[in-house]
Amino acid sequence: MSRNIILPFYRAISKRYIAGETIENVIKQQINLTQKYPNPKKIGMVIDYVDEGRNPKKYFKECITAAKTRYILPSMIAIKCSGLGLEINNQIPLTEIMDKLECITSIAFENGNHIIIDAEQVRINDDINYLTDELLSKYYNQQIFPSIYRTFQMYRNDSYQDLQDYVNKFPYGGIKLVRGAYLEEDKDTGKLFTNKQETDDNYNNAIRYLADYNSFSNPEVINNNILIASHNRQSCQLAAHQNFKEDKFQFAQLLGMSDNLTRELNKKHVTYKYIPYGPLDEAIPYLTRRLQENAHMIKHMLS
Repeated sequence: MSRNIILPFYRAISKRYIAGETIENVIKQQINLTQKYPNPKKIGMVIDYVDEGRNPKKYFKECITAAKTRYILPSMIAIKCSGLGLEINNQIPLTEIMDKLECITSIAFENGNHIIIDAEQVRINDDINYLTDELLSKYYNQQIFPSIYRTFQMYRNDSYQDLQDYVNKFPYGGIKLVRGAYLEEDKDTGKLFTNKQETDDNYNNAIRYLADYNSFSNPEVINNNILIASHNRQSCQLAAHQNFKEDKFQFAQLLGMSDNLTRELNKKHVTYKYIPYGPLDEAIPYLTRRLQENAHMIKHMLS
């Protein structure tokens, strides 16, 4: 397919899934969110620059810009270590990646913004988890606010044990639960469940484990830094049911997706919209994953 066909196609799709090219476009989204959802006091943003490893210097600069901005709404800065230059052959040393993460985090904290370290492909995710845990060890304090979130991909067959180990080490550490967005790249690694039902069961069991850990195993520990990043209504309802006493779980859905679910959750619970931004040519890998998840929408959107 020629570039003359591909770019107009992705440009049309980007209007649904991308806030715009710059951080100013993200800032403008704040008013839209407060007007669109029923409880403006419980809506926030997860801010993500969509370049994925093509230009580490530019990506780092954009993360700094996002981190130093003071937003009207509660905000999280999502970071992909691949964007900072992490590769399987480690051409950029892990110490350099860590220095960048510390720089972004310190600036984000100064401006009241949380940090999310996103999970990525199996081939680099062990390094990402190592970096995240090292970052948490440096900043970790049960009283600290904002927080650092580590991401758990529940389509991985080792994720439940990994989550338990993490919670025992960082009882108040930030947690983002996702199913996983790198199925095509990771499906032959032997690290993933073999069917969707196993993934769904693992995700929901993680929710139950976190709720029980807070309530029964360690009743003195109330970790409010748990983000259910999902469009699955059953999983969201399961987590929402656990919030009847206190807000143990927060929720997040992507811009352009599951707006009705976001609206329903936002009535009672802290809810975030994931706001990606960046130039179209850099957003194509992100948009491709969204299209794979929403193939049924394409015909309707372009008709």
